[in-house]
Amino acid sequence: MVKFNSYSDVILDAFCLHNKRKEIVDRKQEILTKVSEHYNTGHGSILFVGFNPAILNSPAIEIFVTEIGARAFEWLKEQNPNIQLYSNENRKFDTVVACDEYLTFAESEEEQKQMIIGLCNMANSLVITTVKDYKNQEFKDREYS
Repeated sequence: MVKFNSYSDVILDAFCLHNKRKEIVDRKQEILTKVSEHYNTGHGSILFVGFNPAILNSPAIEIFVTEIGARAFEWLKEQNPNIQLYSNENRKFDTVVACDEYLTFAESEEEQKQMIIGLCNMANSLVITTVKDYKNQEFKDREYS
C-alpha cells in the first residue's frame, strides 16, 4: 500500500504544475479561515498532516507539517523558512488539518478510528479533515482544486 507521505508528495507535484497556484492557495486558506472564524479559534499554532496549499498562506504564528517527504519539506522551507517539521513530540496545536484523503490510508476501520483519535489528541481547539474518498473515485470524477 502507498504511504500517505508519498501520496502527499504527489499532491505537491500536481500543485507545482498547476497554472493557478495562487488561486488554489487563496481558496484553501479562505476555507480554513472561515472555519476558524466560525469556531472562534486563534491562529497561534497549526499542524498540517501532509501537503496542503493553505500552508503557504497560513496566518498561524507556528506552522508545522508532518507526513510529508523530505523533498516536499525542503520545497516548503524554501517558500517559508518558518515552517517546521513535526516529529511526534508531545505537544498540541490550536488547529490540526488532515485533508487530501488522509483517513482513507487506514488499513481498517479500527485503524481509521485510531487515526482520528490521534488527530484529536493533538488539537487544542479544532481538527479539520475530509472524508470523501477521492483515492478510490473514478478518474473522470476527480477534480484537482
